[in-house]
Amino acid sequence: MIYCIRRARGVRTALFCAEVRVVDRQKSISRTAKMLALAGVAALALNACASPRGAGGGTATPDFSGMSNEAKHAAVQDLGAKYQQSPSKQTAIYFAAALRAIGQTSQAVSVLEQARLRYKNDSDVALAYAKALAADGNFNRAMKVLDATIRPERPNWNALSVQGAIYDQMGQNERARSLYNQALVIAPNEPSLYANLGLSFAMSNKLEQAEAA
Repeated sequence: MIYCIRRARGVRTALFCAEVRVVDRQKSISRTAKMLALAGVAALALNACASPRGAGGGTATPDFSGMSNEAKHAAVQDLGAKYQQSPSKQTAIYFAAALRAIGQTSQAVSVLEQARLRYKNDSDVALAYAKALAADGNFNRAMKVLDATIRPERPNWNALSVQGAIYDQMGQNERARSLYNQALVIAPNEPSLYANLGLSFAMSNKLEQAEAA
């Protein structure tokens, strides 16, 4: 039997499904419900969610996930005005995140392409650009940006998490989980990594591991 939950992401919705064999109906439904709840609240790295500074995480970005659509559009208007007045690095990253939150992924890519011209070697801008590319469906290009951004001698947990989220969307779940585990070595107390790891297991129909993550 297949169970699904539809979760809003900006103006888009994502569908999470899991197939279970019903041996004990009550037990199976209970376990599946828990898994779907986990999938529903998991903070995928590609969302416009908060990423705190420190532990190799980079610049913080605002969390738009809990806002109403009206509030998200108001944030876009406000940040857009600020960006026009002074297109600083932080304003560009915030504005692009707000655009992604309302589903304007192509515009977010354009904003960050301009920021890349001004901040060519900035890892925070590169990471935001990769997120925008991935949200816009350009996985290969996003991966190239991330590969150029991640430094083996100083890995960035946020960049590794974004890479993992992209691999999950491409169906390469084991590779994604390897990256989440690498990121957890750097940031063992980062809840979004555990959420992504659990969701990755759920996407592979590994329900017990998903609940334990």
